[in-house]
Amino acid sequence: FNGTSWVEEQKLIASDAGTGHRFARSVSVSGEAAVVGALFAGDCVMGTSCGAVYVFSCPTVAHLDIKPGSCPNPVNPKAKGVVPVALVGSLAVDVAMVDRDSLTLARADGIGESVVPLSGSRGPGMVIVDLATPVDGEPCVCHEPDDHGVGDGLDDLLLKFSTSEMSRAFELDALRPGSTVELVLRGSLQDGTTFRATDCIVIPGTDRDARGQRGRGKSK
Repeated sequence: FNGTSWVEEQKLIASDAGTGHRFARSVSVSGEAAVVGALFAGDCVMGTSCGAVYVFSCPTVAHLDIKPGSCPNPVNPKAKGVVPVALVGSLAVDVAMVDRDSLTLARADGIGESVVPLSGSRGPGMVIVDLATPVDGEPCVCHEPDDHGVGDGLDDLLLKFSTSEMSRAFELDALRPGSTVELVLRGSLQDGTTFRATDCIVIPGTDRDARGQRGRGKSK
């Protein structure tokens, strides 16, 4: 619920969905969990259908700080190097318990592909360090400078992503200068708890710059 209307965040489907399974013939919702029945799913003895139950739970809402200490967070689609991203630790998300292989970063609007953090020989890896404080409020809105790049006594997980991989996967070259893009980091803890965290980047420059570049291109 965005304050005015309901917007779809995710479509729930069975992991082994099949025609005629009658998925969602029965549904029960309690708290953060949804239990969904599929009347004719599954294979039992002699090939008879026995049904199945699927349990879905809402991911824990975590906090993300792209380019800690900076807001807005400019990312030049043509730049090389890396973009630092901090998964901010909290009482709900102990970053020491994060399954690092589960982490993916993608556009919140679903456009493009996802990318994974650099690790090992591909980059500087992931570091646990206290460098950020959770900030509540509307996404893509900058807060006071004191809210950024300041530790709060809880460890954070500092990740680094390839700028060129982000540009390709998120189709940043197709965006006008000045465009804001909301990104979502998804992952899970070692106990299976899933989480999601969002923050935004901005394409440097202004639309006037883009018009100027197009004009110069035509004059050659």
